[in-house]
Amino acid sequence: MIRSPSIQFFAYCWFLLSLNACSSFDPKQASAQDIAAATSIEPASADNGPTWQAPELVASRYRALFYGYDSVAYRLSAAQNQTAGQTEPYRILLDINYGAKQPRNYQVSPAPPINHTRQETVRCGVYNNFVSACLYRDRGYIELTAAELQAAASTGLNLQLQASDTQDLSMELPASYISGFLQAVNKH
Repeated sequence: MIRSPSIQFFAYCWFLLSLNACSSFDPKQASAQDIAAATSIEPASADNGPTWQAPELVASRYRALFYGYDSVAYRLSAAQNQTAGQTEPYRILLDINYGAKQPRNYQVSPAPPINHTRQETVRCGVYNNFVSACLYRDRGYIELTAAELQAAASTGLNLQLQASDTQDLSMELPASYISGFLQAVNKH
C-alpha cells in the first residue's frame, strides 16, 4: 500500500490521464453519427459567410535531421447557406506544415488542384553548423462537387499530398467521416 501523499497524488493523476487518453475522439474511427454531432458551424469571416466544418484529421511523416514532422491537418467544409440551386462547392481545407530549404509546391492526386490561399515562413535557421533551412506553413483547399462527395460517402476518399522533393503524405477521409459530415449539412 502506498503511504506517501505525494506518491498517491501522482498515482491518482496518472490514472486519470490514462483514462482520458483512452477516451479521446478519433475522427478516423468515429461513426457517421459521431461525426455529424462533432461537425460545427464556424462564424462568418471577412472572406465568406458561416461554414460547416467537420472535425480535423491529421496525417504526418517524420523526417530526419531538424525537420521533425511534415504534417497536414485537413477537414471537410461547406458554406452554411447552400441551397439546391447554388453551385457552391464543398471543400477540403488544408493546413500543411513542413521543413525544407525552400517552399514546396504541393499537389494532390487523384483530385482537382490545390487552391493555395496562404504560404508563410514560420522560422529559418542554421542547424548543427551545416544545414540551413526553414519551417513553412501552407494553407489551401481542394474543391469537390456535391456529386464527388456523395460518391465518396460510400467508399471513402484517399488522397496523396505530393511535392517534387519529398515522399507523399496520405490523406484518408473514411466513408463514415464523409457520411456524417453530409448528414450534418443536409439536416439543417
